[in-house]
Amino acid sequence: MNAAPIGRDEVLARFGEHDLRALTLELAHGGTLVVSERGGRLLPFFADQRSALWLSPALADAERFAAFLDRDDWNLGGERIWIAPEIQFTVRDRRDFWGSYALPKAMDPGTWTLESLGERGCALRQELELRAHNLATGVKRLAVERRVRAVPDPLERARSDLGDLSEVAFHGFEHDVVLRDLGPTEIGAQAWNLIQLEPGGVVVLPTVAPAQQRDYFEPVGERQRLGPDCVELSITGEHRYKVGYRARHHLGRLAYARRLDSRAACLIVRSFFNNPSSRYLEEPADRPGEHGDSVHVYNDDGNAGGFGEIECYGQALGGRSGRTSSADTTVLWIYAGPVGAIADVARALLGEVAARRVATRLGASSRG
Repeated sequence: MNAAPIGRDEVLARFGEHDLRALTLELAHGGTLVVSERGGRLLPFFADQRSALWLSPALADAERFAAFLDRDDWNLGGERIWIAPEIQFTVRDRRDFWGSYALPKAMDPGTWTLESLGERGCALRQELELRAHNLATGVKRLAVERRVRAVPDPLERARSDLGDLSEVAFHGFEHDVVLRDLGPTEIGAQAWNLIQLEPGGVVVLPTVAPAQQRDYFEPVGERQRLGPDCVELSITGEHRYKVGYRARHHLGRLAYARRLDSRAACLIVRSFFNNPSSRYLEEPADRPGEHGDSVHVYNDDGNAGGFGEIECYGQALGGRSGRTSSADTTVLWIYAGPVGAIADVARALLGEVAARRVATRLGASSRG
């Protein structure tokens, strides 16, 4: 975990020292979103300028950030878009996953161009080529366009029915991703959206049936709690795991809750179009043909920085999908405020069971 929260002004200072292009979008209740051209990152900040997501500690220091850029590091933090499946585009030999893992520079940091759209937000674009290794062979060519804009609080008209939320701040934005297939069409691909999480909290995934998990790395073990209608995962940044959940077992909304201090907490809610009729292509290295997971939760062991991740996927194109383009929207709702009120927000957006899990982990009582 960072020794001290990294602030918006520090991030903008680091970018300015190296003439890295970035735009700042105003969010509700004093929040801001910094959009970085390098790496195509979305970096949201609370009203007090603290980062809402995990950021690389290198951003806090000019010399460390210069070294970060010199080694062309990818791990900036915030929200990013990669191209899935990982087993196809970043692993040469699935029998030797870590020994043959290589993140393509075309994927990250990529060659994004950033454009202001004024009151309509901003746009990021790039074309890229990726070599396929396991599920197909050849070089996949894609065009990606992303549009980012602020969104209103989904609870704005319901706040009076939810108790006292007067001290709860909301900062939200949505992220449209359009992926176009430039060939060859027999190679499948899909957008892969990831947000990096400060450790110390819990991911909750409400489910419509008892969820069936898939371990991709080391077993998740006791860090996961499976219930009949909710999954709970501890994010520690100390023990590596990656767990996948099938599209048919949830409705596309999950959240991360953690304490900010002795009085306040935050709730970060990811909402996306989860489509059980779509092909979700990612599969574990040691189990060919086992696909269908639309959500993954990752916990780092400290070697990459000690963070967690919520990962979700867009609609597949190419291969057997029948699509030559895909368009998906993900939304991130960020709430910060007194612990009890945050539990009430969880009840309104995630349901009673998930709210109880959040309240228990935050040490509060939901007032609903």
